[in-house]
Amino acid sequence: MNATKKMTALLSGAATSGAVVALTAGVALAAAAPAQSGASLFVCRDVANSSNYRMTIKGVFPMQQPDAVGFLTHVNDGINTGQGPGGMIYHLEADDGNGWPGDPSIAYSFVPGAQVDAEGYVKAGPGGLEYLREISVPRGDFDEDTGPINEEDEIYAVATFRDGDGGERTQFSQKIVRYFEVSGACDGCCQ
Repeated sequence: MNATKKMTALLSGAATSGAVVALTAGVALAAAAPAQSGASLFVCRDVANSSNYRMTIKGVFPMQQPDAVGFLTHVNDGINTGQGPGGMIYHLEADDGNGWPGDPSIAYSFVPGAQVDAEGYVKAGPGGLEYLREISVPRGDFDEDTGPINEEDEIYAVATFRDGDGGERTQFSQKIVRYFEVSGACDGCCQ
């Protein structure tokens, strides 16, 4: 009788473990946008072009300021080795459940070197390697589901710094969910 109780306990424990594994596997199949890890995304009405939104990606790669200065001083060293220039790479992604980098890209921008201009910058600051970039994107491109108007769109941004040796550091923004195709969805700013 005692052996039967032990066998029953072992079998029920195995069944519970199997159920947990099955549930965990189901969760792993439904990937989503990565968790926010340092970048922030703002979507605002583009005052220069009313049919566009102005996307702003901002963040800091934490490090000592002298290290950030070193990365920027050598950001173009890859040109001499055939790896190409370093700089910032910005993506606006649709969260279609494939996870990064499998989600569809809505907008892409590569800014070579340590550029500072009217649209943004990458610079060494007290918190580390600071970046900001504004990109004007047609409002229709934000309709990432390309479905009926009652289907909300989910977007997030990815910011990557490529150093002079070709190494990359990546940060993700929060996910923004809106009916972007509706006029006035982000008349102020969405974040």
